[in-house]
Amino acid sequence: MGANSNTESVWFLIVICIVAALATHVFMSHPLGEEDSPLPTGGYPLMETLDMLYGHESLFGLVLEGDGGSAQGPYHIHREFWQDGCEFWEVDWDYDDNVMEKDKCELVILGVWLRYCPNAVVTGDVELLLRYFHTPSAPYREDTNRYIERVLKESSGE
Repeated sequence: MGANSNTESVWFLIVICIVAALATHVFMSHPLGEEDSPLPTGGYPLMETLDMLYGHESLFGLVLEGDGGSAQGPYHIHREFWQDGCEFWEVDWDYDDNVMEKDKCELVILGVWLRYCPNAVVTGDVELLLRYFHTPSAPYREDTNRYIERVLKESSGE
């Protein structure tokens, strides 16, 4: 790959992320004043889901290592997950050099979601996004169900 190819890939990545963020913000925001709406059942904006994960995984950036050291960074990403997200975007970001960068982690997560559950990205299906964040290779494992319950409970303030 030449320099132009890398530059084009980066610009493409930026455009996709902007479009995804705008689409989720404009079309999937929770209606204002909907007090009795359960938290969250779908339709939550993509960035709010990432914020929910950021809070759960690293206590908003305070704990940057999890799973006995096998998960790193503000989203506690495992090496295989990182490689999977990088492959989607066709970028060669070294795990050890980049996993602490929140913005790159979010792009890696988005890449995994776009690869395995693109409809959930578009519709804001929080449960499905959480499933494919926790275990992309086995999203319906029993421990994934418990993980989703914990994240949703924490995000609702219970």
